[in-house]
Amino acid sequence: MPTVKDMALTPDEFFRGAALAMEGREYRVENHGVEAGSAERGISISIEPLPPRRLSGLLSLPRAQVTIAFRGYSTEEEADFLQRFDRVFQRAGG
Repeated sequence: MPTVKDMALTPDEFFRGAALAMEGREYRVENHGVEAGSAERGISISIEPLPPRRLSGLLSLPRAQVTIAFRGYSTEEEADFLQRFDRVFQRAGG
């Protein structure tokens, strides 16, 4: 089952972080995401821009839906990748 995330980022920010999230895997950049591996074992990550999140009249955040789908990965391998993905895209809060 794919993992779907509502993230505060632009497509450019997503593609910059994708290289780090793929941790050295060979991957292909496609129009709406990245693809790594083969049909039997791989990862597909797609990004769909969403309307910005308005916090006030003057402040808004970019927003995108990111969907991560695995093929041929164990539950543990999926969890390890998702943890890495979250670390790559983590931002400081305050």
